[in-house]
Amino acid sequence: MSVILCDIDHFKLYNNSYGHQAGDSCLKQVASAIGKSVRSGELAGRYGGEEFAVVLPDADFKTALSVAERIVSNVRALDIPHKSSKTCNIVTLSCVIATRTVEDGSSLDLLI
Repeated sequence: MSVILCDIDHFKLYNNSYGHQAGDSCLKQVASAIGKSVRSGELAGRYGGEEFAVVLPDADFKTALSVAERIVSNVRALDIPHKSSKTCNIVTLSCVIATRTVEDGSSLDLLI
């Protein structure tokens, strides 16, 4: 099992620059792009303010990395302007991956 956590880069600056209604629209577009990046049986949802979680029940690290790369690419393809970003002039995501195997015996809480 793998979990991908995604965070919109510099989202507070986005909200400050464009306003909360634009921020809500951005969140919806990013959520849609993430949803289109996962396959049947994989779960994607909002995890916090500008954070998203993707649960891949049968994925090893390599598979999860491929999904994370697809997510990042699909969000970049939205080409949402972000004039206040410290890293890019469009909205981008940062992702982390955690993978758990049956053999390692770690709990799901530890995975998150």
